[in-house]
Amino acid sequence: MADFLAGGAAGGGLASFPYFYESPVDLVFSEDPDLGPDAFDEIIALQGAFRALGLSLALTDEPGSNHDTLTLGLYNRADDVADLLDAAGIELVITPAIPATAGAPPANAVRVIKSDLGDVAMAGTALILLSDEGEQRHVAVLAASNDGLESAVGRLLGAAESVGVDLSGCLLQDNLALCPTGVDDEPIEYELVTTGPPDLLPDASEDERPDEGQTTAGETAEQGIIELGETKSGELAADEAHAWTFSDGPATIDITVDANTNLDAVVELYSPDDTLLANTDSAFAGGVEEMRGIAIPDDGDYRIVIRDFFNDGGNYELTVAAGEPGQDEAATPGNRIFIFIDDDGEPLAGGFTSAALMAAELSGEYEVTSWSAADDGPLPADALQGVDVFIWESGDYRTAEAPPAEELGAILAYVDAGGDLLVSGLSPAILGEIDTAPLGAARIVANDPVLSEGFSDGQPLDFDQTYPVAVPADDDTGSDDYLFLTRGPTAAEAGAAVGGGEVAANDQRTIFLLAPLAGLAEEDGAQLFNNIMAWLRL
Repeated sequence: MADFLAGGAAGGGLASFPYFYESPVDLVFSEDPDLGPDAFDEIIALQGAFRALGLSLALTDEPGSNHDTLTLGLYNRADDVADLLDAAGIELVITPAIPATAGAPPANAVRVIKSDLGDVAMAGTALILLSDEGEQRHVAVLAASNDGLESAVGRLLGAAESVGVDLSGCLLQDNLALCPTGVDDEPIEYELVTTGPPDLLPDASEDERPDEGQTTAGETAEQGIIELGETKSGELAADEAHAWTFSDGPATIDITVDANTNLDAVVELYSPDDTLLANTDSAFAGGVEEMRGIAIPDDGDYRIVIRDFFNDGGNYELTVAAGEPGQDEAATPGNRIFIFIDDDGEPLAGGFTSAALMAAELSGEYEVTSWSAADDGPLPADALQGVDVFIWESGDYRTAEAPPAEELGAILAYVDAGGDLLVSGLSPAILGEIDTAPLGAARIVANDPVLSEGFSDGQPLDFDQTYPVAVPADDDTGSDDYLFLTRGPTAAEAGAAVGGGEVAANDQRTIFLLAPLAGLAEEDGAQLFNNIMAWLRL
């Protein structure tokens, strides 16, 4: 009835979310709460919905002054959007103040949203407000509780199917929507708490790019010759690729494509006989793609092909410069590995990680970067660009606080783009403050031939001591199809899985290993790790 009286979902305003945005869009949580694992799913799903429409969405502490924004938060922590609410004639009334400790509000408590739509109780209601004054677009989404906020975010995700925001059942007026959350007896929470365990392995169907793997465009347009030391500008039309010819070999070259904010460039290099020599798609819309140290052995006609992953087109600049020999392997997919050693928490068993074992097994064949949280600080925002496999290794270190926003943003962006991931450690940060149980031995499950290579089904693996290892929910270590390590002699008990993986719809792969590789016999640890790397397609 409310939809009918309001004229349905109009073509503009909130109903056109997120099409009114321009990249890049900043995702902000009001008053900068400590985000825990429970926030991962919503952030990844939102980023996936935006990417499906050719928009970039990045988590940040502070929005850029000229960026469009999406702000999420609770009514009790809404100071960051106070100006937007005031401009829209909205008043949030909370009297008396909500105490930090949970408890029932007094009988005379008032918790209402005052607007031109009337006075509406905060409990059970989410607010979605669009401010489109000036050059930027700002959307604020507020709710009474974390569960209510998740419900409101779910309404935004209709954009993933290109149908716009779901405003069914909402009270609508201009750029304001008051929507039911469907949360029974919803509390008015003091602050946003997201430390609970997430679903962990996000369904990448919410983050599909138009095609699996390499994108294809309808037409490749020849652009002419580019010489060593030159920069050329180009503008891709929709469903078009550009091909530039380089004939200044023999040489070692660096190829750089600097795209505008609407172009997610894919760069490919072909030999004179049309064999693909190298390609890259490591950055996001508006990013810089680089292939460095490419050896061109002769003066044949080599083709540099540029396309947009989403086939929407856009502007770019292509530069071919002299490069240094010996770097060309970094441009070939499957070579670069980043080990993030999350070692700045509380040690559960004396303080150790398995990073040295991993690096030793990978050395010589792969380009490996190791980054210690304790020694090097938080993970930089651009650390994972161009990385083929990201290893998040925490050893026996356990952190009570969520990762910093910049670090979390880098990891989410990497997974959002389809990057393969190994999460290993006794109690990884992604699981939050979860219960642990002693683990002194495990057994192999031969569900997958790659993950169980060199082992027999049911083979026991003994650790050098008993370790306190996280006991996850049944669905927190991947699919049963890729379960490869369990506690003790049986997998029947809850939380028995300590090693498992999942393949998402876009072929993104994730492994969870809740056991210390360094605590196994050297041969067993090396075999198990190499199996995991092989399964991650290295």
